[in-house]
Amino acid sequence: MWGPQNSALNPESIMNYETGISSVFFDNRLSAELTFFAVSGDNLITIVPVNGAPRYTNSGEISNTGIEFALNAEPAENLLLNATYSYINMENPVFATPEQQLFFSAKYQWNRLQLSANIQQINNLDNDPSPVVNEESYTLLKAKAVYNITNNFSLYVSGENLLNEDYQANRYYTMPGATIFSGLNFSF
Repeated sequence: MWGPQNSALNPESIMNYETGISSVFFDNRLSAELTFFAVSGDNLITIVPVNGAPRYTNSGEISNTGIEFALNAEPAENLLLNATYSYINMENPVFATPEQQLFFSAKYQWNRLQLSANIQQINNLDNDPSPVVNEESYTLLKAKAVYNITNNFSLYVSGENLLNEDYQANRYYTMPGATIFSGLNFSF
């Protein structure tokens, strides 16, 4: 249908089973969720370089089981915390799927000032869509400060990849190092 077409492509077939529990505590100031899942399938469709050009291909079978955990908390007025963790046991590594992922974020507001930060740990991410397995592990730190001068006008400064990690979410495409942004926001 599009550029990297392949007339020999077969349709994907995937079955996903999930069960979990969730609960809230302390007058909705804390919530937790635990999920277990199993995924099986075949003929996964990925884009792979063939003779230097991208092409859709079927990449084989998938058989994953895993667990996800999420926690949201408001320990103090104007402070929000969020943490998630996932672990996937993969019989065969799946492109763009990390074996483990940990994410933590915090957001605080004081008068007109908003501060937020998050850190993400990725372990054993297969970043190569071809049959070659190339695993990456990295940690990303982001932060942002926003000062609302009026309801319609704010100043901000933010930073991404503040640990200056050298990583490739997609193989051969190096992601930028530490980056700082600043600017003005107007809304009408």
